[in-house]
Amino acid sequence: MPLATQRIIFWIGLLPLLAGAARVQTRDGRTIEADDVAILDNAVDVRGSTQTRVAWDQVTRLVLKPASTPPIEQASGSGALPQGWVSQDIGSVYRTGSAACDADGRFMLTASGWGAWGGRDSLYFAHRMLDGDGQIIAHVSKLDMAHGAVVAGVMMRQSLAPDALMAGACLYPSGQVRLSRRPYGVAPEFKDGDPVPDAAAWVRLARRGDEVSAFQSADGKFWQLVETRKVPIGGRILVGVCAWTTGNSWTGSARIDSVRVVAGTPALTWFADGGPLREGIVLRDGNVVACRVLSMDNSSVRYERGGKELSTPVDRVARLVFSPVPPDLAAPGDRHGVLLSSGDFIEGDVERVARQPVEWPREPQLKATVRSLLFGSRSFEVARDVICVDLAEVAPAAANYEVRTTDGSVIRARTVVLRSGSITVDGAAMADVAEIRKL
Repeated sequence: MPLATQRIIFWIGLLPLLAGAARVQTRDGRTIEADDVAILDNAVDVRGSTQTRVAWDQVTRLVLKPASTPPIEQASGSGALPQGWVSQDIGSVYRTGSAACDADGRFMLTASGWGAWGGRDSLYFAHRMLDGDGQIIAHVSKLDMAHGAVVAGVMMRQSLAPDALMAGACLYPSGQVRLSRRPYGVAPEFKDGDPVPDAAAWVRLARRGDEVSAFQSADGKFWQLVETRKVPIGGRILVGVCAWTTGNSWTGSARIDSVRVVAGTPALTWFADGGPLREGIVLRDGNVVACRVLSMDNSSVRYERGGKELSTPVDRVARLVFSPVPPDLAAPGDRHGVLLSSGDFIEGDVERVARQPVEWPREPQLKATVRSLLFGSRSFEVARDVICVDLAEVAPAAANYEVRTTDGSVIRARTVVLRSGSITVDGAAMADVAEIRKL
């Protein structure tokens, strides 16, 4: 069904009471925090320390479910490791390593060992537990190579055994960030250049099921994918920071700061205060459809939503979103082109988004092709490089309400009616309503 006739509808029976998740703002300037909220006929029953009933015509904003934010642990200590963290050497090392973390979250690791590669590891590892999907982010701010080369970064492991399945996003003395892993398979080629003085980098290791991805960044905001591999490390894993020397006959040190462990399924990039939309289409009329974009040509955009393949005319589309967008770029602007995960914006006419060949033996991948006066025609692999594609500005359609759902979809509506246990938007019942704002 074309998007022109499709409504973003979630059919429901009754909306359950919501515990500790709601907020009501009223015409007279009050903000009421709620423990429980019940949807009544043209009223909201707010149940906190006291019970208050607010008529619907007196409500200016109703937040039923706040935008979900992943639980973020910012690691900090007081000389010792943060609570819940432990550390130890892994494998056979020349000299016992150590780890400490100060109140500002700066880890100092000392280590020997030959590293994380081959059949068995030899390194120092400070870690905590992580259940399921998640990621660890850190800034490797100093490699002390006075006595020899040092490598440091972040790591996930199945266990502390030297031959355990593992993956690491680590900074090497040459300034390169690499994905170390086991099973190691065929590793990409890296050129080991001369050590870079004051080598530093942001590193990020993200786990989605059995898929592990290493990223690097210059600023901790925009990220470039280094490599993605299958590493079946199981459900509950060890996650933390690591260091080693490249030869097991000396001891080196590394300083790692801004260590954050983020639970939940990761995206291509990550912003601590980003919006709820992970993937989707922003329409020129201000509506937003959470979905998976499949392709775009000069006539239409194909996408998948709820297991169905749908399409919409391209002249209705303002933005294609492939990964969460920085908060300061939440709305499409007057520039057209491609925003990359590196933070670069390639301005130009976006010609198509389609599957194209990549280096063998990988299958064809989705690429966005943009033609600019400066660079000519260039294609960028969506899964590795693209945050979003901007095609046009947004000119919001006239509406009385803005309704946001839990997946990040937005509907600009003429009417919203509260009936006992349900919410009706422009004549259709909706579930998963996160917020209603009167315009």
